[in-house]
Amino acid sequence: MSNDRYSDDQMSGRDSDKPMSATEQAFANMTPEQRSEFVERAQHASAKAAHDEKAAKLRAQVAAATEVSLAGNAWYQQQQRGTLSQRVSISNGVTKVEQLNAPAPESDSSAFAVPPRALVDTIPVTVGGIQLGPKQAREMYERGEISANDYGAGLDEALRPYGYRFR
Repeated sequence: MSNDRYSDDQMSGRDSDKPMSATEQAFANMTPEQRSEFVERAQHASAKAAHDEKAAKLRAQVAAATEVSLAGNAWYQQQQRGTLSQRVSISNGVTKVEQLNAPAPESDSSAFAVPPRALVDTIPVTVGGIQLGPKQAREMYERGEISANDYGAGLDEALRPYGYRFR
């Protein structure tokens, strides 16, 4: 009795009555070395795709964790809102701390008795219980829509936390 009970097509899982595709024909015409190299390339491509997918998932996890961490970081939130009172920078191993929105000395003889224009141009002014942007308030004052006393009082109130007085 012969061991050729099954044909080669039956052992390979192929139906003998279906024609070979171009890829199957090319694979069948390869030498054993070419086949093994082809299989190794396919395995390498599969491993690389799995590695890239794993790395992308890890980057997404790190990004999500960073967002959660920053959302709970009070210093970062203050920096984003612009309410931070200090800016710390490190350059060439030297730490530099800058005071932001630092109050000026209270004395009228100080060189800082007059508020800097940059500060006046960034502070909202409340006039008659309505908060106006700095540019809008100044333009309304210049057009005469707001009296000098109301504008000065509103600006005075806005500058007080910084240690300046407008009048």
